[in-house]
Amino acid sequence: MLTSHNRFSVVLISFSILALIASKLLPIYHYSLFDNFSLDIDRLAALSLFLLVFFSRIEKLEKQPFVIFFMGTLALVLLGIYLDIAYYQTLKLLILTALVEEILLRGVVFHLMMKWCNQLQTILLSSLIFTLVHPAVYSDWVYGVLVLLTGMLLGAIYIYYLQKSRQLAIVMATLIHMGLIIIALKQGLI
Repeated sequence: MLTSHNRFSVVLISFSILALIASKLLPIYHYSLFDNFSLDIDRLAALSLFLLVFFSRIEKLEKQPFVIFFMGTLALVLLGIYLDIAYYQTLKLLILTALVEEILLRGVVFHLMMKWCNQLQTILLSSLIFTLVHPAVYSDWVYGVLVLLTGMLLGAIYIYYLQKSRQLAIVMATLIHMGLIIIALKQGLI
C-alpha cells in the first residue's frame, strides 16, 4: 500500500513525465536568446521537475553516472566546438533533446515494455516509438530508417548498461545519442 508520501511522489513523477511528453511533442514556450537559438522553457521546466522528483524521492543519485554524464557532456561540447557547432546548440541538443528522449523512451517506456515483452521485442517497439516522435521521418523515409536504426542501437546500449545501473544506462544512451546527433549535424542530416 502506498503511503501519502509515496502517492505524492507518484503523482509528481507522472505529471513531470506527461509534461516532458507534451513539451517534446508540442513546444509551447520558446525564449529567444540570440541568433538562431531559442530555449524551450517548457521542456527545461518539465525536465527539472522530473530530475528533482526522481532523485529526491524515487532513487538516490549515483556518483559514477553523474560524473560520466558531466565529463561526457563536456567532451561532446568541446567536440561540437571543434566541428564548428555552437556550444549552446550542442548543450541544448544534449540536455533538452537527447536526455529528454532517453529519459522518456528508455527510462520510462522501455522499462514498462520490459515487463510485458522480451528484450528484442522491447528494443523493436521502443525504436518504432522513437522513430515516430521525430516529425522529419514522415517526409523522408531514409531519415526514418536511420532514426529507427539509431533507436535500436540506443536500446541495445541501454540494455547492456542496465545490468550495472538504470542511471548509468540512461547516461550512456544519452551520451551516445548526442554523439550521433553531432555526427548528423556535421553531415547535414539534421
